[in-house]
Amino acid sequence: MMRSFILLSRLFFYLLLLLYSQLTSSSSYAPLCSQDQSFALLQFKQLFSFSNDVSFNCGEVGLHSYPKMESWKEGTDCCSWDGVTCDSVRGDVIGLDLSCSWLYGTIPFNSSLFLLPHLQWLNLASNNFNYSSISSRFGQFARLKHLDLSHSMFSGKVPLEISQLSQLASLDLSDYNSYLKLEASVVKRLVQNLTKLRGLHLENVEMSTISLGSFMNLSSALTSNCLLRGKLPDHIFRLPNLRKLILTDNPELTWSFPMVNWSTPLRFLDVSRTIYSGELPKSIGKMKFVQHLFMSECEFNGSIPAWIGNLTQLIDLDLSINNFGGEMPSSISNLFVLSYFDLRSNNIHALRIWFGNLTRVTEIFFCTNNFTGQIPSSLSNLKNLTFLGLRYNNIGGRIPNCFANLTKLTAIHLSYNQLTGQFAEFQFSDSLEFLSLDNNRLYGSIPKSISNLVNLSFIDISSNDLNGTVGFNMFKKLKTLLYLNFRANLLHGEIPSSICNVTSIEILDISYNNLSGTIPSCLGNFSNSLVVMDLRRNNFYGTMPGLKHLQRLMGPVPQGKQFGRFQNNAYSGNLGLCGFPLSKNCGIDERPPPPIFQEDNAPMFMSGFGWEAVLLGKLLDRELWIMKSKKIVSLNVRKTIRNGGCPGVNLDFMYYVLLLFASL
Repeated sequence: MMRSFILLSRLFFYLLLLLYSQLTSSSSYAPLCSQDQSFALLQFKQLFSFSNDVSFNCGEVGLHSYPKMESWKEGTDCCSWDGVTCDSVRGDVIGLDLSCSWLYGTIPFNSSLFLLPHLQWLNLASNNFNYSSISSRFGQFARLKHLDLSHSMFSGKVPLEISQLSQLASLDLSDYNSYLKLEASVVKRLVQNLTKLRGLHLENVEMSTISLGSFMNLSSALTSNCLLRGKLPDHIFRLPNLRKLILTDNPELTWSFPMVNWSTPLRFLDVSRTIYSGELPKSIGKMKFVQHLFMSECEFNGSIPAWIGNLTQLIDLDLSINNFGGEMPSSISNLFVLSYFDLRSNNIHALRIWFGNLTRVTEIFFCTNNFTGQIPSSLSNLKNLTFLGLRYNNIGGRIPNCFANLTKLTAIHLSYNQLTGQFAEFQFSDSLEFLSLDNNRLYGSIPKSISNLVNLSFIDISSNDLNGTVGFNMFKKLKTLLYLNFRANLLHGEIPSSICNVTSIEILDISYNNLSGTIPSCLGNFSNSLVVMDLRRNNFYGTMPGLKHLQRLMGPVPQGKQFGRFQNNAYSGNLGLCGFPLSKNCGIDERPPPPIFQEDNAPMFMSGFGWEAVLLGKLLDRELWIMKSKKIVSLNVRKTIRNGGCPGVNLDFMYYVLLLFASL
């Protein structure tokens, strides 16, 4: 009897335990979104159309853009909708992330967005709100901690009501253009009320009436390109909580560091394209915590001081486009964690042996200086190096074979130096994608071993003293090769038909050599990707093969200047063209594009033709037979590189420029 009672007691206990577990587990299920908040979100959705081009900038920073609101359906739980976050206890909408969501429209004063009183996070970045103003009702989100309205085409004055968001920890109003204006009265209230604010992002916000001394108690202030004027008070560097300060692109802003008795917790400082003028202030050497230091285009002069080696936490150092001279101090070898090193466009000379001590460096930009001597073999210690830019210097001697050991190196820019030696002697890692050795004194033949560089997309060895024949067949292994330039060497022999095996090529320049014979007929159709081919100043005879895949121009012919001289037959083969001087008239909706050249030497990009390449520069007085392919003698490329000194590896950063000449 007693045993049965014990068994029943245990069974009853287990049943109670099971019931309790079911009750407690059911409480763990997230509650459904409230009906009124779901309705408010659906009403908010009705304000917008969706267009992928309004979130174009997202891909540039590695973010995926898509129309998040398309998952919002009536009759479903809004807590499961894309971009919506709910409180796990009550089901209130506390977070809304609609960044990169293709939104096009405006947010009016009576928008249902403002019926979501529990919001703590609101991100509307990278959309297009059509130059509308920021509603003052944004100030009613009393619980909001993070507000991001960046790069979304708002305009007008930042409303004073934003300063009522007393819980804000971060505020981002940045944009690509100065459509927003922040007035002094708003900044004053921000400083008074937003005591929890630690991140303020105001890139390109117009702030011409603001004193930067107003920004107190911030750990991060990003105010680049804000039309700031006058002198930055040096006590801003004494702010005890300031970790990041970006003042770049304020060309009327001057500044100075405290000279004595100061320290700063700054980790990130960018004053590029502001005014300093003079030598680097010694007090910078006391920024012992700084990791990212950008001081490009500040009109610094003198030499780089030895105390720069005291900044041992530096990861990024940019002193480019200043007037530094002399030698680099050996103390730079103390920067053991340095990754990005940019000294472009100065007047520094001498590459030191200690150069190889920077074992963590990944990118070196030393272009457009006055470096002399040879490339040190200690470069082989830079095992993490991916980019080396030394073009436009006076470096001589041979290229050391240490490059073969740099297995992460993808780009080498050594053009416009005094390098000598046989090209066949040099060795490179097969990781290489971009090789620029033009305008040096290299000689000898082009070795077959170049075919081992299977990742190459760009080769420029023009303007050297290379000779011998070219085995074009070696390049067929380079499946990603886009640009091949042997211009202005001493190469001879014929062009073999094996050149047509290089089907990936887009730009081919073998002009100004001693090549002879006939041009292979396969060049007329071997690659639909071919954009530019330059065969000028050789000894070819016979006819030029037709390049019919280049005859794809369409739309109205541009008017004015050089184009006004061309006859009707200059455009033959391009059936999509219309308008004067052609006999084919354009449709009602087709209007001639504006003139291509405003001045004889002013480059302008074409929009009317929709070409993959563009015309640039002063065209010759002789008649130009555009796209009459059997008459084309040369397709000549020039490249313009952003930022002048060291071009990047990615060919997307390069403009293809097409010049077509009728005869030698």
